[in-house]
Amino acid sequence: MLLCLLGIVWVMKGDGAWSAMIFWQNIQRNPSGYGMAFLAAMTWALYCVFTRYFGSGVNGVPLFLVATAGVLWLAYVFTDQATLVFNLGGLLQVFVMGVMMATAYSCWNHSIQHGNLAILATMSYFTPVFSVLLASMWLGIHPHTGFMYGVSLVTLGSLLSGWASKR
Repeated sequence: MLLCLLGIVWVMKGDGAWSAMIFWQNIQRNPSGYGMAFLAAMTWALYCVFTRYFGSGVNGVPLFLVATAGVLWLAYVFTDQATLVFNLGGLLQVFVMGVMMATAYSCWNHSIQHGNLAILATMSYFTPVFSVLLASMWLGIHPHTGFMYGVSLVTLGSLLSGWASKR
């Protein structure tokens, strides 16, 4: 697990230097962002535990997605945002990303309730790596060399975790 976390840190730091002091300074500059990331991680863990034990095979993802969309539209209506401009390219991107997101959440929900948690946990280490890779491709950014080192650590850590869970 530590190798995976180190790999994620390596991917996120880029080719620049990283230290605990720099990390702490970043937290001080943006405490709400880091706080929300920590809260999201804890909420996600609770969601997974509760879904496994209390889900009874029922998929709550559609309700979650509709509620999230409703809250976001309300936030848009009641805040001072720019007027939306619709075009075919933008609508197509929203549609494709929406389908991908709904599929991913539904697959995760099904896996949490019916799958092998050791395998799921092992494979979930790749999620941040895939996210960075997909975002890089989508935005036309070439991943830095630190990305490859980080991916190697995540892969090694994930394989070791999978091997350890079989024992």
